[in-house]
Amino acid sequence: MNKVRLVFDKTVLVQELSGMIISESGAYCDKKLVFKNDYNRKKSIQEYQNIFNQKAFNFQKNIELEAFHTTISRSVFVPLAKWISIIDIAMENNFINHSDVITIPISTKSPHICVLEAEGESQGSFLYNSHYFLPFYVEKYLKIKGFNNIKVEVRKEVSYTVKRFLRGFAFIHLKFIQQLIYKLYNIVFISNNQEINKSVIATRGIIQTHFSKNILSLFKKGDYTIVVNESSIFPFRNLKYIKSLNTPFIYIEGNIPLRTTFNEYGKTLAHFLKYSLNRKKQMVSYLGLEIDVNRIITEVFIFKYYSETQGLALKQTLKKSNNRKNIFCFDMLTPQPYYVKKHNKNHFTAQIQTTLMAGIKQENFVFTDKFFFTDIETYNSHNKINSDFNKKFDVLQDLKYASLFSKEKVSKVDTATFFTQPVFLNEEFELIEFLKQYCASRNIKLKLKLHPRSSKKDYNHFNIEYIDSNIDSITSISMSDLTLTRNSTIGLDSWKVNVPVLFFLSKSLTNDNISYIPDDYNGTFKELPSTQQLDDFMENIDTLFYDFNFLKVDQPAIDALSNKIEQLESNHEHQN
Repeated sequence: MNKVRLVFDKTVLVQELSGMIISESGAYCDKKLVFKNDYNRKKSIQEYQNIFNQKAFNFQKNIELEAFHTTISRSVFVPLAKWISIIDIAMENNFINHSDVITIPISTKSPHICVLEAEGESQGSFLYNSHYFLPFYVEKYLKIKGFNNIKVEVRKEVSYTVKRFLRGFAFIHLKFIQQLIYKLYNIVFISNNQEINKSVIATRGIIQTHFSKNILSLFKKGDYTIVVNESSIFPFRNLKYIKSLNTPFIYIEGNIPLRTTFNEYGKTLAHFLKYSLNRKKQMVSYLGLEIDVNRIITEVFIFKYYSETQGLALKQTLKKSNNRKNIFCFDMLTPQPYYVKKHNKNHFTAQIQTTLMAGIKQENFVFTDKFFFTDIETYNSHNKINSDFNKKFDVLQDLKYASLFSKEKVSKVDTATFFTQPVFLNEEFELIEFLKQYCASRNIKLKLKLHPRSSKKDYNHFNIEYIDSNIDSITSISMSDLTLTRNSTIGLDSWKVNVPVLFFLSKSLTNDNISYIPDDYNGTFKELPSTQQLDDFMENIDTLFYDFNFLKVDQPAIDALSNKIEQLESNHEHQN
């Protein structure tokens, strides 16, 4: 009889836990990986589609479920499929047996399914915690498979139920209060007579605004208008940022009729209360598990309320325009573009990829007339693996780097910037301390650039200078002689901008299937390097980085972008 512990918290370093451990990613014994989780994502998506494409639910008359398939599958069903897979693999390999004691750290007596996953800068752990539903269903699956010796260390019910209800209730009212504040600001400070040009660049967050700033050179002057919404729980965050860029824009957050604001709030609250307090069940079978979809839908209504604002504000803003517009928005796997198109059907709309998108099977995420990938590798992989909805795929190669110039070579590193990631913080702190000591001993000025979800209070004790949050990541890279990261996509940007980059992949963050971290690159460290290894890189930076000739900006593609954008605008203008 063995003791096996299940670890659901992704911030826990399973490699440092003694004994027999099972996590979503694999199975470990005394800190060594025994086998990885080789789950079938395509099968899990197909099973999901079988449920929601073939069965009618009583809530579908109140919500456009097709807008949320990607969110629901990624946040609920795919994580469940991964756990089912790892349990099956562990049984096949005799890693666990029916006589074993299976320990679950924390669970509940009933499932509290959460679909509001942390989305960039706008949400955090307050709105998403996998402990709400995964342990419950994994325990249930183990019992189906004949495991009865299951020990739950902490089993909560009342506190979890109350917390989940209160957080949903609080989010709805916070959003409503924000909308009233934005409406008041709109009435007092915003003119309704501002001219909207034929290309509308819609941004709802700082990262999207970063991106939009970099592509403006592709549009003819006077042909575009930047329209600004908010997505953060912190009021006016995007407004403050875009003001710092000295770029013309129109602020449309709050430009929604009061009647619509109150109606949307009332409907969302009514649906939330109905399905939160309703004890009736709508059961579906998923990979051998019976799941109550009514437990999911409460948060889908909240997410709809959160996601629809941008589309409604655009509708009101464009209401007086007689000409067909080209609307470009920057959401990829979330429902916002669905509502941009729904409320602006007479205008051409397009989604643009802004960050790395793994080439994996997904539910349909194309809600507009076009989806533009910004690198050919990602376009090709999605074109192949998501062929069932690829008719609207297109590519604007290296769009993100359209207005950038490669930085001149540096012969000596005087400044280095470490870009944080809000995961596995203890590992990151250990690395920063090492780099701080190294840079100090080599007279290199080290700076920190915080991820939008990183908190200053976690890093203040290092006494390292921060790069201002209003300076975008590309500019931050260009300001430095050397980029330091674990496995962030900042590394991809560094290759493109021609700034030397070092990757530190020790422990939890690896380079499995990450295209911008080549194994044969001498700046990729899979263990904490020695000072001699770093010295060797610094002394041979010309050979090791500049001559590596990897992922350079495709200049001919950049030169062709303006023509492609102009042709796109022209084609849809003629359809007016």
